[in-house]
Amino acid sequence: IDRMNGATDVVSIPSLRHLRVFEKVAELRGVGKAAEAVALSQPAVSQAIEKVEQQIGVNLFERRSRGTFINAAGNILYSRIGMMFRKLEEALIEFGVNGGKGDSLAIVTQRMTRQQINVLAAVSSSCSFADSAPKLAIAPVSLHRTSRELERNLGKPVFKNAHNGTITTAAGSQLARRASLAMREIEWGIEEIRAAEGRIGGQLR
Repeated sequence: IDRMNGATDVVSIPSLRHLRVFEKVAELRGVGKAAEAVALSQPAVSQAIEKVEQQIGVNLFERRSRGTFINAAGNILYSRIGMMFRKLEEALIEFGVNGGKGDSLAIVTQRMTRQQINVLAAVSSSCSFADSAPKLAIAPVSLHRTSRELERNLGKPVFKNAHNGTITTAAGSQLARRASLAMREIEWGIEEIRAAEGRIGGQLR
């Protein structure tokens, strides 16, 4: 949220899946090649890119007959996405993840969702499942399902039972902190893009 000069601007963070698609289009300089790489249809890739651009509010690519190339704003986001995934992988390594069924670190990282990170962070900060569902504005059943999916993906327990309900383990709390910091890279990238576009003023981070 931007509170500079009295303004209130909620930063909408794209999904990790859409950010991965964006990254692949930027690397391969084409929707068709990216579609093959991520095993999606070309329309699905195009829709993902459009969704990211809509959420951030700027064009991130230049569409040409010989390919799709990221522009200056796209380069800012591309750099931040790279840092986010590196930090997320480092957090998973520290957590001791091996993969649910012998999966590689890359696969485990790819399976993580923004919702899983949000649930993990909310439980860690709220100290219970009961307080986290209202905080995230989701049903308790969705919170439990997301937490189970996260633990299956990581192949290790993240939550434990306590006298006040289900909470994060010590390692889970550390993972929550580091994963949240990784996601902040995207927030900072969006702020950087908006600053470059001249849409915010005041003191910049």
